[in-house]
Amino acid sequence: MVIKLLPSQIPIFWEAIKFAVVSVDEVIEKDREAYLNLLLHSLLNSKSQCFVRLNEERRLSALFITRFSINKVTGEKNLSIRILYSWKRSQDEEWKDTFAVIKKFAEHEGCTDITFRSKNPRIWHLGEIMGFKESSRAFTLRMEGSQ
Repeated sequence: MVIKLLPSQIPIFWEAIKFAVVSVDEVIEKDREAYLNLLLHSLLNSKSQCFVRLNEERRLSALFITRFSINKVTGEKNLSIRILYSWKRSQDEEWKDTFAVIKKFAEHEGCTDITFRSKNPRIWHLGEIMGFKESSRAFTLRMEGSQ
């Protein structure tokens, strides 16, 4: 079962959200507090959205965070999946159900596309199964002395 959390429910799931986003985004310790404060603010004012997947025992099994953006040239609305985290390996069918909820949400909100970025090959595979096409690759060179 996939549920979109209301802003009032964010505090209930905050510890799980923090764990997932720090794990996925690999936020370094010195930036963690500012990063989490910005995320919390974004979730509480609905600029970002948090969805959770519960298993049969109604326990948290996956969590994902989305955010809208508007293309300043075309005016098209995009839904970006910012965080996708699962506490256990899930079957493709579970992910298909999850993405169906995200897709329905994006359609309801008038989005023209859904995007995600990940360095995890399993997530790439899931995206391909769901019909996503690779649009670009990002590369990072960390400068010496930067922490």
